[in-house]
Amino acid sequence: EEVIPAVMGDSSLGVVGVKTSPTDQILNGVPCSRQGDGTNCALMKGALTLYLKDEESASAEEQAIDAIRSGMDDDRFDSVNESVKDVRYVELPLTDENGLFGTNSSTAVEVDYAYELEYNKDGNLSDIISDAESAINEEVIPAVMGGSEPSAVGVSAIPDDQIVETVSCSVQPAANNDCVVIMGTVTVYLDDENPPVSTSEEVESTVREAISDAISTDNDIVSSNDDIRDIRFVSIDTDENGLKGVTSSNPIEVTYLYEVEYLPEGQITEIRPDLERAINDAVLPDVFVASTIVGVGTYPEDQINLNVACREIAGDNKCNVFTGILTVYVKDPPLEEAARQQAIEAVRNSMDNHAFDALSESTVDVRFLDGSDPAGATREANDGSTSRNLGYQLGVGLGVPLGLGLIGAAVIYLKKKDDDEDQESFAEAEDIAMSTEVDADAV
Repeated sequence: EEVIPAVMGDSSLGVVGVKTSPTDQILNGVPCSRQGDGTNCALMKGALTLYLKDEESASAEEQAIDAIRSGMDDDRFDSVNESVKDVRYVELPLTDENGLFGTNSSTAVEVDYAYELEYNKDGNLSDIISDAESAINEEVIPAVMGGSEPSAVGVSAIPDDQIVETVSCSVQPAANNDCVVIMGTVTVYLDDENPPVSTSEEVESTVREAISDAISTDNDIVSSNDDIRDIRFVSIDTDENGLKGVTSSNPIEVTYLYEVEYLPEGQITEIRPDLERAINDAVLPDVFVASTIVGVGTYPEDQINLNVACREIAGDNKCNVFTGILTVYVKDPPLEEAARQQAIEAVRNSMDNHAFDALSESTVDVRFLDGSDPAGATREANDGSTSRNLGYQLGVGLGVPLGLGLIGAAVIYLKKKDDDEDQESFAEAEDIAMSTEVDADAV
């Protein structure tokens, strides 16, 4: 009611209609600047839609905001409801000097996204990217903090968006323009005191959808810098073959070790595929921006490693050690080793930062063990997930000498089954080992 006369009473603005949608949203987890005794306070992100006669008018948006600010400054909204005590305008942007809105927490989900940025070639590209990044962050905030799920308490634009040197824009830029592909990252901090119902995969989906919608329909990102000409969302989802980016004639296989601790009711066969894709997603921004790397694949599948015991397991939780395997496609063969180390370091950093702990309801912790796979037996994971690694369990249960003998028996059993091309499950191999343990104890 404040905005209507302000924007429709001036014919030069060309406004023919005003709508209250989208709905204003509560930004959870962020305290108000001040709050009276005995009252509650919520920070809101408001939005309305102006319908214009012709092309968009920045003046109409400015006039609408001025009307809203004026109404709040003059306390004209304080009596709209008998429970309302005060309505105060908050200046945007809401983020601090480090790009953080709200607060951080120990449960952080990094979400990667990509977009094509077409800009005036005479503009300062660093400033352009920074302004676009801030505008995108403003779009993510209400998406993850405006409802009950995800229960986010903070959103950060850190780490900084980076240019992807190895990929060209899909559209030829107009005259006097240049175009770059940008890899961006938003960090969403979830509520430690109220554990999230949403998995990290669902958080990522929510964020990417918000960014895609904003880039496709919202001019705020384009208008964040006068030199931005166009922004186009680029899908970076892993395809059905487990590949992100493109292949090359120089693939290298990167192996490493990690352990997955999960709740007793969890199934490792359900956790593993999502975990592999999540690791691939985490590696992409760190290695893809390097000019030598053009693609990353989840294949071959990660394998259970029978030779290494989990370091720590809480209570009745289960745990498996895996040999992780990534295929990295390299543009320049002489830099293969550098690319290998960069991929391993990206995996290590993600696991050290607990990026995969909220992958599913049953996932407890994913821990990096080593950058290489020691020689030994590996086996594709099946439903037979163990609560302790076989070597650990048998060695402790039966004494080291007999335990080692049984480990060898289990490995030989698996090898024989493979040779016979029999698809017997890992669970059955475990059952044989466990029954042997019980018989030995009985004797």
